[in-house]
Amino acid sequence: MGTPTTSSIGHEIPVLVVGGGVAGSAAGIALAQAGVPFAMVTAPARGNLDYRVGESLGPGAEQLLIDLGVWEPFQRGGHRKVQHSFASWGSPMLVRREDQRGWILDRLAFDALLHDAASERASLRIEDWVMTVQQDANGWLVTTGQGERIRCEFIVDCSGRSAVVGRKMTARHRLDRLIACHASLSQWDASVEVTPASVVEAGELGWWYAVLLPSGKAVLAWFTDACPGDMLRNHALWEERLLTSTFAVPWLKSAGFDTPGLPSISPAGTVMLEHAADATRGWAAAGDAALSVDPLSSHGILSALWMGRQVGVAAAAWINGDPKPLEDYRVEVARGASRYLNERKAMYTSEQRYPESSFWQRRR
Repeated sequence: MGTPTTSSIGHEIPVLVVGGGVAGSAAGIALAQAGVPFAMVTAPARGNLDYRVGESLGPGAEQLLIDLGVWEPFQRGGHRKVQHSFASWGSPMLVRREDQRGWILDRLAFDALLHDAASERASLRIEDWVMTVQQDANGWLVTTGQGERIRCEFIVDCSGRSAVVGRKMTARHRLDRLIACHASLSQWDASVEVTPASVVEAGELGWWYAVLLPSGKAVLAWFTDACPGDMLRNHALWEERLLTSTFAVPWLKSAGFDTPGLPSISPAGTVMLEHAADATRGWAAAGDAALSVDPLSSHGILSALWMGRQVGVAAAAWINGDPKPLEDYRVEVARGASRYLNERKAMYTSEQRYPESSFWQRRR
């Protein structure tokens, strides 16, 4: 793609993509396919977890991956197809969920595949935090923590839940304080053949999720509302909480997996921008920066792929003088958010066993 021009203010490039996750990578690839030079600013890696929370990818992803030119390497990536999915939701029984298709991802490998495909097409790549974003008559001027200055005509915010650009451009709405308390487990008894499954289980104060990863490890997550001085940072109380699981935790225990220690904690609530794009000002958001969905929906990665590719196509059109695709994108994201909110309410309303629980009351 060549290199961006430089001037006294720093780098100059038509489009800047902030973020190198699923949405940012998809946006970058789409821009490259349209022949529009772009730069990527990605936040430095944090933490040392050997997994990423969120590993379900729906069947609608196949065409998106084909369109992005990564379908063949994806098929070689060690991901496994969904085989068995069970839920105890609205009923004390564990029921097999029908028509469950898609993939359980090796999430680190999946993210790396997309990130590498975008990075090799980028004109400029900077690993740093975005500190300031300013707009003037000449476009956008972005400054990073290490002092890099980037001038661009259009800016794409794919910075995840932090929404470092979008939150400055429009209102941001938080619907709940859901958190994920999660841990990766290794199997100590290799003689047990583990069913390649996932289990969702509703409880009085939230819900459990357990899944066997392609690596042979398992992830256990407890979704509940955040509260000050979270008791889940206390070993005794966390072990007490594990005992409330009827299906998810006993399944992993019977399959010879470790007892989980204190979990890592990540935000998992629904947060959305009032608008996902502005054709007049020349910016757009995609992925979690535009709409962070409840993990119960299992749509997060697929939505990020779709939004990332669409916003890349729309940004390329905007650069070439056609703002309509960007306006269409804004409208479609708003419609998708409305559909998601209705589906979210229906899913939580279908669990009626805990009428006195504040967790379930908030979601009805």
